[in-house]
Amino acid sequence: MTTQEVQVNCYECGRERPIESTYEYELFSTPWDESGTTEYLCHDEFGHSELMKKDGEEPYDSWKYYESCSEILTDSSWADFRYFECEGCYRMVCEQNPSNGWHVQYRIEDECIQVCLKCYQENILEFGISRESVENGEISGMFFNYDDPVLKDWDKFIEYRFIASGRDKDELLDEVLENMDSGYKVIIGYERLGIGGGEGSVSVYRKLV
Repeated sequence: MTTQEVQVNCYECGRERPIESTYEYELFSTPWDESGTTEYLCHDEFGHSELMKKDGEEPYDSWKYYESCSEILTDSSWADFRYFECEGCYRMVCEQNPSNGWHVQYRIEDECIQVCLKCYQENILEFGISRESVENGEISGMFFNYDDPVLKDWDKFIEYRFIASGRDKDELLDEVLENMDSGYKVIIGYERLGIGGGEGSVSVYRKLV
């Protein structure tokens, strides 16, 4: 069988397509996966529209701007569980954990750099959370496992602090800044936190620089 005869199924529309009409991707469901899955997406057609045309239907107006299935792999306006290319490890990672869609698997650094949680964790373990994020009033951090070994050398100086108001948040961030000014790097661990960063509990760790 020649390359031109190889058929694959599009990850997005599910159609069987010639492999030369697709792009090959390695997709990671979570940042912690050691290996991804190989998937193919049409690069010459938007399969959903083509399927409607095949059934004699007019494609939805919102679909008329899409030219291919590969175009929407990273388009979060299209659907949930889209992928992004991490600017730290250059892998294509799902924006939400497929096993619990509320868990966002990336962070935005310097207002525009999108990195996966694995790269974000490696960065804050080395440098702590950024002072800029704290001064901007952000409770920057992530969820850690219970007694996570990556935190064994860190001192937990705030445990399960409940944040229910802007005043609570300001007091927490003031303590974080005080520790930074005293020569510590700081990490905020989410314990229970509402979707979108609403009220909840956090623990805070420090380590001398």
